[in-house]
Amino acid sequence: MTFGALPCGDLTVVPAVGSQLADGLLLRAFPNPGRDGVTIDLGLRIPQAVRVSVHDVTGRLCAVIAERPYPAGQQRLVWDGRHGAGGTAASGVYFIRAQGATAAASTRIVMVG
Repeated sequence: MTFGALPCGDLTVVPAVGSQLADGLLLRAFPNPGRDGVTIDLGLRIPQAVRVSVHDVTGRLCAVIAERPYPAGQQRLVWDGRHGAGGTAASGVYFIRAQGATAAASTRIVMVG
């Protein structure tokens, strides 16, 4: 994951910590750390099908939050802090990944019990 400054005329825009700007896809999650779940902001420059998933630190899939086409613009999703089997995810570090047809982004979150 790389974060860098993006030139914008005389200004320099630096993506916020916990987000990634990649080919028109922006992903942010808050609150971080989260206790009972997190809200996920997904920004798309163009309409596309996107899969948003949660993975543990070993890369194992914990939950699929959404997998469907979205219009361009800002989308708001919620992960309730549960894994795919329905139980509450353990405290720890997780990665939220958004994979679209033209872009992918990920962000790290911490869940506390």
